Amino acid sequence: MRSLALSLIMYFKSKRILQTLHMTMSLKQIVVDTLMLQGAFGMPNLHLYFIFSIFGNYKQKYLIVPPTPQSPKFLENIDAEIRQLFRFSKQINIRVAAYIDKLFENDQSSHKFCVHTRRGDFGPPKWPMHARTERNFTEAAIKFILGYLKQVNKVYIPKAMNRGEDMCFGVWACDSILLTASSSTYAWWIAYLLEQTDANVFYNSDFNHSYYDKENFPSEWIPLRLDSNLGRIIMD
Repeated sequence: MRSLALSLIMYFKSKRILQTLHMTMSLKQIVVDTLMLQGAFGMPNLHLYFIFSIFGNYKQKYLIVPPTPQSPKFLENIDAEIRQLFRFSKQINIRVAAYIDKLFENDQSSHKFCVHTRRGDFGPPKWPMHARTERNFTEAAIKFILGYLKQVNKVYIPKAMNRGEDMCFGVWACDSILLTASSSTYAWWIAYLLEQTDANVFYNSDFNHSYYDKENFPSEWIPLRLDSNLGRIIMD
């Protein structure tokens, strides 16, 4: 923690899942000629192959990769390259930096704990295999994490922003984060890209209604589960 003070940010997100990698460099600059990604995403025998050498033929601004490569297995030893690809635009950086300075004008040094929630289109009928944020888990998990992190002084609710600014805010402002809807790729990438190198990342490990499982999350992230029998959160 950066100080003994702890601020809780309720970081709400109910927008559409991010499925587009915004490329800030030409695809021709990718060093790897061929990258083979093999993974399950909860779907046995599904293997993904990306031949980067062919992408130089395309002039489009975006590279769309469905389903998203949301697993640390795909990102081993290329963290620097991934962060380079996910650079925010100069305009977004300026706007978000100014907003962060204003929001935390009198609270620059405290630890910022963020809570990401997702409901909206998650769950039935549209996405029955994407578990939405549930109040019982979220409230219990916040209480558990505040005890884990020790102290809390203030609660902030950020203003509504577009999703680029929203993501930039999370990456820059959060020192730790709770993912209450673990199927959200938007939340996963915010957590992965956090500027704070020693950040605690907590996530809901109940995958009964999800395509994903623990293999889709870095081993250093902390899985939490609401034990209905005990009525409390446990580290899974």
